[in-house]
This record gives sequence, C-alpha cells and structure tokens, in this order.
Amino acid sequence: MHKRLVVLMVILALLVAGCGGTSAQPTAAPAQATQAPVVEPTATAVPATNTPVPPTNTPVPATDTPASPTDTPVPPTDTPVPPTATVAATEAPTEEAVEPTEEASSGIPMVPHSVVGIEDQCLTCHGPAGVKPVPADHEGRTVDTCLTCHQLDDSGGSAAPGIPHSIVGMETQCLTCHGEGGVKPFPADHTDRPVDTCTTCHTPQS
Repeated sequence: MHKRLVVLMVILALLVAGCGGTSAQPTAAPAQATQAPVVEPTATAVPATNTPVPPTNTPVPATDTPASPTDTPVPPTDTPVPPTATVAATEAPTEEAVEPTEEASSGIPMVPHSVVGIEDQCLTCHGPAGVKPVPADHEGRTVDTCLTCHQLDDSGGSAAPGIPHSIVGMETQCLTCHGEGGVKPFPADHTDRPVDTCTTCHTPQS
C-alpha cells in the first residue's frame, strides 16, 4: 500500500511538472494581417426605367375610296371606220431608162445560150418578128448593149429545147424533119429562118 502511494505521488509530480513547463512557454503573437481590407460594394442596384411605352401608331382609316367607273360603254356601230394612214407615196412611177449597173439585177432575164460568133445577131431571134421579141421599151437600143444587163447563164440551162440527136453530116438538113409537114415541125414564128441559125439556140445533146 505504501508503494502504491509513492507511485501515485511520482505520477502527480510528473504531471504537475509537465503542466508547468507548458505554461512557461511564451505565447506567439498573432500574425499581422497583410491583406487589404475588403471594401464592400457601394453601387446599389438601379431600378429599371424602360417602362413599356403604349403604341402610338393608331390605324388610320382608309381614304382611297373606290371611284365609280367613268368609262361608259360605246354602243356598237356598223359604220366603217376610214383608214387613218395618211402617208402618201412620194415616188411616182417613171418610164425613164435606168442606167445599167455592172451586176445584173435578179429581175433581168439571163442569156440561156452561148453567144460565141453571134454577138451582133441578137435581133435575129429577139427582133420584133423574132421567136422571143425584146420588150417595147428596148426599141432603138443597139445590140452591142445587150450584154450590159443580160448576163450569160453558165448554169447549163436553156430556154430553147436541145437537139436530141447528132447532126454530123446533116447540119443543113434541119427542114427535112422540122419543116412544114415534117415529123416535128418548127414553130410558126421560125418560118423563113435559115437553117444555119438553128444551132444558135438549139444545142446538140449528143
């Protein structure tokens, strides 16, 4: 029992000594705060002032009232309306001779046959009594002016029918078949024409 008391006393002494050492240590001073103080915001919320504005565009009543129709229908009439064109022809027709141009007009007939050797014999067929007389307004024109307007047709066409057979050895015997009473008589306007003029228009085909 005495030993237990001694042990307890030692423990209490140790505890007292421990507590005293702890209280003897200097207490650390609190650290100085280096952070700047927080400033409380002073801006107060501004109440909204955008209050809705009542609409001012009030509908305007329509002023464009439909006008009453003024186009009165015209009653039909059977009276013919005269033409309104008043432009009169300014170019009167003339019969004056027109100077020939270098290029023959498409309205001028072409010479459908060769004129080699008969350049000055146009009136044989185209005179007043010929197979194809010249127009009346050609009277008095010389044969050396024919080719000024009438160009030679090189297309091979011919107004006169061709000779469908050979004439070798019978160049002067045309009237045997083509005279009056022949197999194929010549036209009445070919009367009294010499046989040496037949091939002027009629070309042998063989």
